[in-house]
Amino acid sequence: MKKILYTLLLLPLTIFLYGQGEVKFFAESDARQVIIGNYFEVSFILTNAEGGNFTPPSFRNFDILSGPSQSVSSSSINGRWSRELRYSYTLQPKKVGKYKVGASSIEVKGKEMFSDPINVEVLKGKSGATSQSDIQKKLEEQVFIKAVPSTEMAYVGQQVVLDYKLYTTRNIDTYNLLAESEYDGFFVQDVRNHRWGTVREVVDGVQYSAKILKRVVLFPQQGGLMTIEPMEIQLAVINEDGQPKRRRSLFDRPSTTRVVVKTEPVKLNVRSLPTNAPETFTGAVGKFQMALKNSSNNLSTDDVISIQMTLTGDGDIKQVQAPIFKVDDNFEAYDPRTTVKAPEERNGKVRFQKVIEYLFLPKKAGNHTISPEFTYFDTDSLKYITLAEKPIGFRIRKGTKKRSEIKLPEESTAALSELKDVKIVGSLSNKKGGFVGSPIYWSLLGLPIFFLGGVVLYRQKQIKEGDVDLLLLKKQRAATVAQQNLESAKQFLDNNDSRSFYNEVSRASLGYIGDKLNIPLSELSKANIEGQLKKLKISAPRIESFIKILKTCEMALYGGMNNTAAMNETYTSAATVISGIEEEIGI
Repeated sequence: MKKILYTLLLLPLTIFLYGQGEVKFFAESDARQVIIGNYFEVSFILTNAEGGNFTPPSFRNFDILSGPSQSVSSSSINGRWSRELRYSYTLQPKKVGKYKVGASSIEVKGKEMFSDPINVEVLKGKSGATSQSDIQKKLEEQVFIKAVPSTEMAYVGQQVVLDYKLYTTRNIDTYNLLAESEYDGFFVQDVRNHRWGTVREVVDGVQYSAKILKRVVLFPQQGGLMTIEPMEIQLAVINEDGQPKRRRSLFDRPSTTRVVVKTEPVKLNVRSLPTNAPETFTGAVGKFQMALKNSSNNLSTDDVISIQMTLTGDGDIKQVQAPIFKVDDNFEAYDPRTTVKAPEERNGKVRFQKVIEYLFLPKKAGNHTISPEFTYFDTDSLKYITLAEKPIGFRIRKGTKKRSEIKLPEESTAALSELKDVKIVGSLSNKKGGFVGSPIYWSLLGLPIFFLGGVVLYRQKQIKEGDVDLLLLKKQRAATVAQQNLESAKQFLDNNDSRSFYNEVSRASLGYIGDKLNIPLSELSKANIEGQLKKLKISAPRIESFIKILKTCEMALYGGMNNTAAMNETYTSAATVISGIEEEIGI
């Protein structure tokens, strides 16, 4: 019992002393000879130190299949602890020959350290031999992915569900998105919050475990034969023995073999809508519902009539224009105001909602009616369907000829209302007639309150007059908000809630870059983010790491990846990359 107690007491000191170990920065590869067409891994490793500003070599003679994959681990050998920071790449040689993987660099305590180059010989495989490429080919028969559309024929604006499904007879450790499909000619919406389980499917007489890795819904924007280019994914297939090739620490994962798989191109025949559309058709395709809400039916000519139409459906809502109400000369019509609600995921599909508010001003007294109608093209019956409720009747009385003005909601005055809650608690008496309780005393005591009120009023005046740049405020707070979201992600990490964790990391990363670069949420694609960061001359490794974080979160949310080591790596990478970009961008 005493030995256990001594061990527990000395363990923190032992862990602390690992930093006294030798600081090294070196490169290693799992192969010095590679058959053309195969892959190998090279890692750049820093031991017993904190490093930053890692710069990889050019890799000009190799294709980068994945990387950099950043990981941190600790190990104990004979009671001595050491720490290891590793940047790993998976490379594929371009042609036969002898090549050199150049030196990389990293900064440690203000000093730059360099790794040694690595020589790699690329050989031509012997015909008939059981080479790595043969093993690779066998793996490709055991694991593959397919892009499966819900239909191969659709109309312009119709929702098409596209699943990327993994079929495997082997256990998969992790997967990494290498190349996304191109969706030229489509509006795309991701489906992220749906849970897909594993099912068994038979393909060509072989039973596979099938799982949806990713689901998107597509809305064709034009007619014709459309092609969706392949998606490419790298899979880490667990070797059948399941044991690590080289065990360095307790944190080692099972040994794996990497295989790159991709889908076949998807062909989609998109048809144009029939030409017999009624006048009330404004672009809705799919299945839709209409709901109406109006202001009081008993009004005067001084009052504004408000009719709110809510359209809900599975079609491309952004293409749906506000239906035009036919009203007579008894009304003065204003341009409708439109609000699009956040998409809702239901049963693996996406539903949209648009709220349209119509404003009318009656010109004369009497009984009047308005008949709202909405038409959509039904993709089941292949007909135009018009939704119409009974006419809305209004009883209009003569007003005072002082017509109401139509105004947008005024800006919030919450800051001013807070001042109303400021009260002086308690009481002070001055029986002796000294300074306390005198008019000067109360004036000085109230001065900070008046000053605070003046600052708030001036601030509100600046905002109303446009003197304060609200975008600049969001830009300045971007890193703080991202840090708060990462703290929430850390809690989900501690609770091993992988879906909530990856969702929060994705939210922190996208929110940070959106606020920092003033990119609307609807335009936050990986290609756009990468282009904007390049314009700001952010270092290439940081951009690559940031895009990799987005891809990892995306694949984890779609495929349900639950790997504690990978979650720790993602959390560390996200915090490091956001901090690094913040340093490079500044305010």
